[in-house]
Parts: sequence; structure tokens; C-alpha cells
Amino acid sequence: MKVLFMTSPAPERAGFSTAEKKPPLGTGILISLLKGRGHEVAFRDEYLAPSGVLEGSYLETEKPDFVGIYSNTICYEGTKEIFSKLQRKREKGSWKGKILVGGPHTSAAIETVPDFVDHIVVGEGEVSVPKIVEGELRERVVVGEKVTDMDSLPRPSWEEFIYRNYDWTSPWSDAYPVYTMNTSRGCPFHCTFCSVNAVWGRSYRAMSAERVVADMEHMVTYYGAKGIFFREDHFTLDKHRTQKICELLLKKNIRVEWYCETRVDQLDDPEYQALMARAGCRAFYIGVESGSPRMLELFKKGERVEQFVRAFEIAHSLGIKTYASLVVGTPYETEEDLLLTERLIDRIKPYRVGRNVYVGLPGSEIYERILREGAYEYKDPTGVLYPKGYLERVDRYYGGNDYFKPYRLDASQARGLNPSPSPGKGNPLAPGLRKKVREALSKRFCGEDLSLLRESGVVLFGSGSLATEVFSYLQEQGIPLRSVFDNDSKRLCTLFGGVKVEGPSLKEGVKIVVASQWEREIALQLTALGYGEERIFLLNDKARRR
Repeated sequence: MKVLFMTSPAPERAGFSTAEKKPPLGTGILISLLKGRGHEVAFRDEYLAPSGVLEGSYLETEKPDFVGIYSNTICYEGTKEIFSKLQRKREKGSWKGKILVGGPHTSAAIETVPDFVDHIVVGEGEVSVPKIVEGELRERVVVGEKVTDMDSLPRPSWEEFIYRNYDWTSPWSDAYPVYTMNTSRGCPFHCTFCSVNAVWGRSYRAMSAERVVADMEHMVTYYGAKGIFFREDHFTLDKHRTQKICELLLKKNIRVEWYCETRVDQLDDPEYQALMARAGCRAFYIGVESGSPRMLELFKKGERVEQFVRAFEIAHSLGIKTYASLVVGTPYETEEDLLLTERLIDRIKPYRVGRNVYVGLPGSEIYERILREGAYEYKDPTGVLYPKGYLERVDRYYGGNDYFKPYRLDASQARGLNPSPSPGKGNPLAPGLRKKVREALSKRFCGEDLSLLRESGVVLFGSGSLATEVFSYLQEQGIPLRSVFDNDSKRLCTLFGGVKVEGPSLKEGVKIVVASQWEREIALQLTALGYGEERIFLLNDKARRR
């Protein structure tokens, strides 16, 4: 069988940042499983970047038997658009395959899936999806079997990910590349704002310490990993497993730093944290949620304020960085609750803070309460509830009036803002960088209608020290940035001049300024993308003729 797997595109507007681009590991496991059973599998990550696969002739020429889509609630509007495009092709008779969908949204809100979708997988898909593809399961709604032996799962198909422009960086260090791993599933807790139990259930299952360390060693050996982020709800839940992982890393002398999501009630032992630090742990992502005892009780966190203080103190004494994730803006939160939260943040002094304005996701306890009480302003077509006062809270915490403007850390904490670094040794314009940049740009812009450039903006190719000087000149001339390109995957999805850095693409009706020592190579790259020579501004125009 031929199978095309797709992720859903990120929404244009969302209640939190959608800039983070990491590989979909669950889809990667499904790809490995199907390839191992002899099926032909293709993959398109629409969340990373639009592929145009459904607009072209791919379906007609390749004729995949199944198109499988992964979707979460925030991306579900994009999922529905994919559904519609696939169905239109079937109605025209140009494609005759079947539509398969899974992911958190379908597990929590199956009623939102159109009737023409052939198969819906609720919960885990590793057992069920191969059976659907091979015709063993024919039901429309399939409740996926839980994977009880996590060691039996294959590694994700990293060959599908490694050469794509994912964000291989970490907010906690300069380590590069940093890869993500999932080693456990399920959550025994029942936080009322969370919908994770609708997907994984409350039964906790984890890979063995031996399997975890073997996979870490594999990522170091074959993919050059310098850091690993364990993206799972409770990496440290099984203290014995965590200790064994640390001991094996030390015994095997595997040198890679790592970071994990955890809870403070699992970090109350200084010796335990010290062992993790010796084994390479450099950061904890911790769901603090609130500094108000009343809100912690409402959330059913099962943790106390003093536990947060102790866990953070221990971590900081060992040089382990901390990220405190907060949930603000439920209809039941008061100004006093918010004040207590800010006081707690002042006490624990995390390396970073994320204030997530609450939206009600189907499958959570608070969601059902808000729905029952009518304490919301709007329920979108995906089922997400926006509590009363939501837009005011977005403006308060996200710093703007834009509808669903993403949260950004303040300038002192934000990663990737590129504040005027010193010019590198390899920069062909150093020394005297600023003067030479201005001379080169004045020459290149000679004869250009600056009023048109001020209206259209320009694309800047580069986000290093040279680009910083170019950006300064553009600001002086009142020319805005329309986009920022870079070939360095470490810089993708960071911010430069307030604009998100992205991979090169063709932008119609705009000129592009190249701020890189690799001018000749980039000029050739841009030409191949479809930019005419008249649209490419090089600081050293001789590079074009080399």
C-alpha cells in the first residue's frame, strides 16, 4: 500500500506562539512501522511549511491508497481544509484513496470530524493504523489499543526529519543540534485544565532505562546530537527509571546534555537532582501553573507553593536552568490569585516564564464546567472555548491588541533577537563594518525609488552581524522588513528585527538584500527560486559575476 502522512498547518492566529517547529515523533513512529511492513510511505509536514502537495498532481500521479492526517485542536481548522481538498478530488474522480485522521483533537472531539472521512483513530495509533492500512480493520471509528510494551516501538523515521528545516535549537543553551524524544505515555494525575488524558489515558507506561539510553546514544552517534529534550508529560515520574538512566549515561560516558518536563514533587531530593546534573541534565520544564493555593486546588495539581520554592532552589544551586509554565485567565481566577503568582515567580526566579492565557480544550474538566455554566464568550468550530474576558487577558499578557497575539518573552530573555553582535572574523566587510555597509547600500539603492521600497518593504537574507548593520541602515531609510531568510537551521523560527526568520522561498513583488559572506552562492540559490537579477541586492556586486 501507498500511504501519505500529513500534519495540519499552523493557524494564522492562535492564543499562543506556533513558531516552534519540532518533528512530529508520533507520525515518525507510524512511518517506521509501515515501512517495516513493506508499505511505501511519504510524508509532508504542513505545520513546518506548506508543501502544496494537494494543489499539485501528486495524488493523481502517485495514487496513495491512504492519506493520514495528524491534528490537534489548535490546528483543526487547517485539518478541515485538508479534508475538503481531498474530498473534492474524490468527487472529481481524480483520486480514489481513503482519508484517515488521528491525533489529540479527534480523540477529544470526534463529533467535529466530517462524515466522509473514512477512518478515525481515537487514542494511540501504532497498533491500529497498520491494521487499517492492511484491511484488517474496516470500522470508521477505531479505538486504538494502548501500547503496553513501550520498548517494542521502533525509533521514529529520522531520515524523514533530519534534512528538513526544523528548529534544532534549545532555549536553554547554545547546544546544537538538539533533538526531541518521547519515552513515556500516560499521566496518572488529573489536572483540570489539561486534556492529555483524553489521548493517552491515566495509565503511565515508559520505555526501559536501557532503551532510553540506547536511543540517546544512537542520536549522538548517527545524528550528532549535542542536546536532547524529552517532550513528555513526566519524564521523571518513575524515580528508579530516571536514576538508572543517569547511571547508564555516566557508565557509558555518553556526553550529551538533556532537558525534561517534570513536576516539583518529583524534584524534592537534592541528591536525586545532583545525579541528574552529573548525567547531563541542564534544564527542567515545570508546570507551575499558579502561585495561588486556591487555584492549585482548583487545578487539582496536588502540589504546594513551598514545594515549588524548594525544587527551584535545589535546581539553581546545581546550575540547572528552569522554565516555569503558568496558566492564567480562567474565569475563576482573581486579581489576588494573579498577585500571588507573580510573588511566587519573584521567589523562585526561573530562567524563563511562560504565561499561557487559558483556552478551554475539549476533554478537560474545567472545559466541561465552563461549557455547563456558559462562562465563555465564544466557542469556535473546533470546540475550543474562549472564556469571558479572554481578549483583555491576551492584551494584558501578550502585549498587544492583535487577535490571539503570541506571547513573547521580554527582550532580556528572548532567544534570537540578535542584538548587534560583533562582526565575525570571517566577515568580508570587517573591520569598518558599519561604514562599508552604508557605502555599499547607498550604491546599490542609487536609482531606486525609495518610496516604493518603503511601501513594499524588502526581504533580508541573513540574520548575523552583517545583517544587523544592514537592518540598521534600512531603519534609517524607513524601509521595513517584509521577511527574513537564513539557511542556518539554528536561526530558523527565531526573531530578527521583530520578524520571524524562515527558510528561503519566492516572495512576489519584493526585492531582496543579501547580508552574508556567501553572496555568490546565495545569489545562485535565489535565481533558482525564481528571483530575477534585478531583484537581488548584493553588498559586493562583483560576487554576482564571479
